Amino acid sequence: MCSCGEAGPMYRCQDCHGAELVCLSCALHIHKRQPLHMIECWNGTSFQTTTLKALGVRFQLGHPIDVQCINPIPTFNNNFIILNYNSVHEVGLDFCGCKSAQPHITQLLCVRLFPITTLDPKSAATFRMLEYFQMLSFESKVLAWEFYNTIAHLTDNTGTCVLKDHYASLLQMIREWRFVMQMKHCSQGHHPGGIQATGAGACAVLCPAFRCNVSSDVVDPGLNHGYAFFVEETAYKDFLASHYRVGNPQEKSTCSSHSAVNLADMRASHGLAAMGAGTLDFGDLQKGERYINMDYLFFSSMCSSLDIHVLNISYNIVCQWNKKLWSCMSTFPHQYHIDHDHKVVTFLIPKFHLPAYITCCQMKFSFNFIKGVRQTDGEAPEHRWADINPIATSTHEMGPRSRQDTLDDHFNDWNWKKVCSMG
Repeated sequence: MCSCGEAGPMYRCQDCHGAELVCLSCALHIHKRQPLHMIECWNGTSFQTTTLKALGVRFQLGHPIDVQCINPIPTFNNNFIILNYNSVHEVGLDFCGCKSAQPHITQLLCVRLFPITTLDPKSAATFRMLEYFQMLSFESKVLAWEFYNTIAHLTDNTGTCVLKDHYASLLQMIREWRFVMQMKHCSQGHHPGGIQATGAGACAVLCPAFRCNVSSDVVDPGLNHGYAFFVEETAYKDFLASHYRVGNPQEKSTCSSHSAVNLADMRASHGLAAMGAGTLDFGDLQKGERYINMDYLFFSSMCSSLDIHVLNISYNIVCQWNKKLWSCMSTFPHQYHIDHDHKVVTFLIPKFHLPAYITCCQMKFSFNFIKGVRQTDGEAPEHRWADINPIATSTHEMGPRSRQDTLDDHFNDWNWKKVCSMG
């Protein structure tokens, strides 16, 4: 029952406070002033996304709310696109065609919509979205392409609804917005001589420098405790502390010169909480890819795979790492042990890395000679770094657990996109 007494309410708004269902008339009344809210309709089995335009809402410019325009002018093809910070909206929009009406661009600006063009605009961005992107680009150096894709995926993350590409329009609006705001903030927008009279350096702002104190596990506790990709940190660090001894150097490679291994004890790490991240289950690396770190990450990842009979283990320094893997396993708690004598275990080197190895290692660890792997190259774990490396500009000054929670979130997003692209 709708709050107005109407039976069979079937609409709800994703942006309004609360999740109660309302009838059509109430949905239209509530959203007279909220034309960019996202609406869902109950179809009998599930909620289906719809639009206020589809429900009959018209966004009238040039007049106060509830004031009827005597000469409304629909936008071209009755299709106007508004980019907001959380979605791409198709709205029913009418310009005012009264005798005293302002130009169309002015009507849009008066309701905080920034048009793509000054002549017959067919799309616009909200001031809020442009402000949001500007702040986000300042703080995270996010690319406009990434920002636009975020908005597109928030609009539809299933791939079943193909949106028209408005990326080029967004770039143009962002560029114009930056310039307009620069003129405004530097008090040049109403200069008596116009913008052309702006002197050299008049818009320059001095940037103060600052230093950040390094955080710690105590002041920055994590929300994830091994729930996603990173291993549980306390157990991981306790294990490393109990097994690592000063004066017990990393065993050198007898194959090619693997910097990750040979330089593990030589890399400068003063003042760094981590020098990298190792994949399998994820964990921070304190001094390059020390075997003890990678052993822990490997055995941790295998805890959820005890029923797997065939193990094809691909690692770019596997020719050295596998030599003492099973003897090192004996130093781990029993829950980390693998019954490798009753499994088919094959150690492999990813194809891109393989040519750098000595001949006997190329023969012994090649994917090309292993039954059942087909055209697998073993490089899939490396692909994600191209996506995740730019986040270092955000994570390098985070607290240790905030960093891991952020990376967990990004890794999930990477895998989710892979799953969707395979569907």
